[in-house]
Amino acid sequence: MKQFLIQYNIALGVFILSLIGSGVGLYLMISHPDQWNGFELMSNGLGIAQISGAIYLLLKSDIFNTRYIRYFRVCIALFIVGYTFKIEHWIGYNQIFTIIYPVMAYIYVLRFMHKTRKNTGDFLKVDWVVCFAIYQITTIYMPKNIELTFFILSLVLNFAAVGYSVVYDREKVK
Repeated sequence: MKQFLIQYNIALGVFILSLIGSGVGLYLMISHPDQWNGFELMSNGLGIAQISGAIYLLLKSDIFNTRYIRYFRVCIALFIVGYTFKIEHWIGYNQIFTIIYPVMAYIYVLRFMHKTRKNTGDFLKVDWVVCFAIYQITTIYMPKNIELTFFILSLVLNFAAVGYSVVYDREKVK
């Protein structure tokens, strides 16, 4: 239990620090518009915030107690293979991601549909997972303006899910 709490707090801490980094990047972008460093810091901070928010939500999830964890493990293994292809600049990583993201979203939606009790946080999480999968597919095949729209929507849903989770947990403890 103590190890879980440490991982939980680390994920939440990285989420908050990456938001601070994004804020610093936004400040640099506004105060020094001729430099791109602020934009890169802001976009990387938001990306890290989204990933750490996903880890935070995953650690809080009860998915480890369901049968769907087997499918997620296979998808995560293929996801790592896809990123290895991308890092090594091998052919085929786009096809791997094109398959993995919708499959992960489908599994998560299937798990959501079979839950007996659903709260607002569950709806936010399933919306975020589907939107994130669409965003990742748009980065591969769509123009930049559509990609940016799904990126912003995905960020808003991720922050809403993490924020709801943090507030909800505080209320449960009281």
